[in-house]
Amino acid sequence: GYKDQAGLGAWKIKKYLSMFGFADKTGIDLPEEKTGHLPDPTEKQGGRDWTIGDTYHISIGQGNITVTTIQMAVYASVIASNGIMPYPHLVRAILDHNKNPMEILAYPPKQALQFSPEIFKIIKEGMRGAVEFGTAQALYALPIEVAAKTGTAETGEKKKVNSWSIGFFPYDAPRVAFAILMEKGPEVNSVGATHVASEVIRWIADTGFLSKLNDDILLGSK
Repeated sequence: GYKDQAGLGAWKIKKYLSMFGFADKTGIDLPEEKTGHLPDPTEKQGGRDWTIGDTYHISIGQGNITVTTIQMAVYASVIASNGIMPYPHLVRAILDHNKNPMEILAYPPKQALQFSPEIFKIIKEGMRGAVEFGTAQALYALPIEVAAKTGTAETGEKKKVNSWSIGFFPYDAPRVAFAILMEKGPEVNSVGATHVASEVIRWIADTGFLSKLNDDILLGSK
């Protein structure tokens, strides 16, 4: 908390993270998907009881929280769509040799989170701000307006961090959500994943990738 404003506390933090799909399988069409883990005050922390410091840690995604990259991509998608949680998938359609769909596979939304649109508006403005004047400025000078959030998660190894970049684009009418993870990079390279994101998004802009997408299916010549 801060001054007269009460903090959420560990249990509510876990509750809201769970609502966004963390510590649960996303349902992606791949075998052996992992769930990740959301700790709570009933768990011992290295043999000791939970402290307020552990609550601070989980509030910023540190401590004993573990997530998967696909969970983070779904999280970015939920924010971009004002609460619609998708089933992520690799196969959207079966195409013929001319790339014409022969069969389209249906993936209805998993659920719709019942939060005020104003909440998502504020979050998206903050993610756009991270690109305009924050830690994700490597994504600013692109032909497509991007909203993003960076992260440098501790790995347990000295001078090593996991560099994260998640977000969505185009900002005003989102069509793509992304999550990029560079594992165990040097701690001084806190923008590694964002640099990779900028290269991928620039390629998407240069090749007209978005204009070739129709209902998540890439159309066009072979």
